[in-house]
Amino acid sequence: MGKAAPPQQSQRGEVPAECFRDHIWVCFIRDEAGLEARQRIGVDKILFEADYPHSIPCGRTAKIAGHQLHDVPADEASLIAGATPLGCCDCSGSE
Repeated sequence: MGKAAPPQQSQRGEVPAECFRDHIWVCFIRDEAGLEARQRIGVDKILFEADYPHSIPCGRTAKIAGHQLHDVPADEASLIAGATPLGCCDCSGSE
């Protein structure tokens, strides 16, 4: 087998993984594979999504998040379920 080609760089000199890490956030509802790859994706780039499926009764979001994040360390789960989504926009309530 030949050598793998080096990653292509963007016009800003970033390779795709750097571009993804700097500019992309991902969300999930039920995604065990994504959570297992969280170190590679970046824990601070993963958002728990709670608005779908719309058939979930209101008030069950915390239970669903807890179930999905049960194998994730508490500090990482806190980022995914709260700190990262709040940091993406000004949702702090402060002016």
